[in-house]
Amino acid sequence: MAGNRMVLISDEKALTQYQAAKEETLSLYDAIYDFGFKETLGPENVYSGALTHKRILRGLPAPQILSESALRSVEAHFLKYISENCTSAVKEDGITVKAEVFHMMRSVSLDVSLCTFVGDSFAREVLDKKDKFRERFLEYQDLIEDATAQATVLPRVLSSRILNKVRILRAGLVAEIVAALEKSCLSIKGSEVSAEGKEAVTEFFRQMIEEAGKGPSDYETENTKPKLNGIPTVHRIAEYIIGLLFAAHKNVAITSAQVVIMLLEHPDAKLRVLKELSSLRKGGQDESKSKLSSSSPLAFLEGDLRVEDLNRLHFLDKCIQETLRLIQHSIGSMRKVRSNKGFHFRTSDGRKLNVPRSYYVGVTNAVIGREKFFASPENFDPDAHFKRDERGKLTPLVEGRDRHSHIPFSGGIHLCPGFSVAPLLIKALVVEWFRLAADSGDIEKPVPKLNFERATVAQRDGPCYLIFRHQER
Repeated sequence: MAGNRMVLISDEKALTQYQAAKEETLSLYDAIYDFGFKETLGPENVYSGALTHKRILRGLPAPQILSESALRSVEAHFLKYISENCTSAVKEDGITVKAEVFHMMRSVSLDVSLCTFVGDSFAREVLDKKDKFRERFLEYQDLIEDATAQATVLPRVLSSRILNKVRILRAGLVAEIVAALEKSCLSIKGSEVSAEGKEAVTEFFRQMIEEAGKGPSDYETENTKPKLNGIPTVHRIAEYIIGLLFAAHKNVAITSAQVVIMLLEHPDAKLRVLKELSSLRKGGQDESKSKLSSSSPLAFLEGDLRVEDLNRLHFLDKCIQETLRLIQHSIGSMRKVRSNKGFHFRTSDGRKLNVPRSYYVGVTNAVIGREKFFASPENFDPDAHFKRDERGKLTPLVEGRDRHSHIPFSGGIHLCPGFSVAPLLIKALVVEWFRLAADSGDIEKPVPKLNFERATVAQRDGPCYLIFRHQER
């Protein structure tokens, strides 16, 4: 790619060695730097922000990040999106709404991510303006994917124009975020930055402010080009927010949209999900109001969602993982060989191989997810492909394969920093849409086919329109 050589692996034993390799042997940072992320996400995120987010996410329990107020905001953001963006018609049985599912899920996911990871006051400051921060950020995210694709397959001299365009767009978003931070929730005295009021920001964001104030670690400073010292703390925080939204909202949104499409295309699975919703008991409510009635089995569920409710949706878990299996990308992880000795590894059939210095090593997620070990690899069949082990963890139901059979959310070599939060956000988005649509949800036919041109999970060949009656609750 882009004149560079790459070795793709899917072998089980090779994946284990890939995972265990140290940064000085297989470098993540060199790979993402080489393929344009310095310009698109900025050096602060490449060398400092990503590690900062990982440290915080792994130290906070999911309910502390995804608070009850954040979950309540999901419905509000759906309603706001519907009122501002959807085509609707008033009919005898209610208001019929037509919405493009990917744009809807991306918009709602971005709004919820701002509330979840930063805080409500900041979210209102950037989202309630008439200059459409949301649309510009979605444009920025799409442009990143276009730019990264070009940087991956073209020499830098040919991809530099679009990379520079992304850099300029990012700089504008950073300036807007800085202004919103200063106005909504930060107190700035000289180089010191602190949260203004306990209710203004989330615990996640408070810790991010502290981390940003420390500056880069020795490792980050040593490997950063240019070095991060000297960047004003508030600008570093704004850059971190850009990187966080990039990582947190898009894959969650696209996966949520694909899960909705898969369930609408498979009515039996949809009915099982909705019946699973009916089993949730809401504290302080009458049981009859907390369950789907037998006379109207697809009626919407009343009450606010909680993290413990989402954790009980086991079949929906299976549907999400099965969707991810079908939409995960051909290259889902990439490293650059940094060691002068190359990267030595063995395969399951006993071969000894070496990848030379400056080559890239990539993991073929799509091959792993579609291999013969799955009962019907090309079909949506959650029960045939996933089970819960004795610890309650969802694992691939395959013969002769270990954890590398399924990579998403920290399966196998994919150490996703958001593995405790992202599945819950996906479930919240899917559940709230079905609660809004109740038994009226459908998708316009024909449904466009999967499209793998954009990273990092597959989208569709064209717009996908949901048609549903908006139910007042």
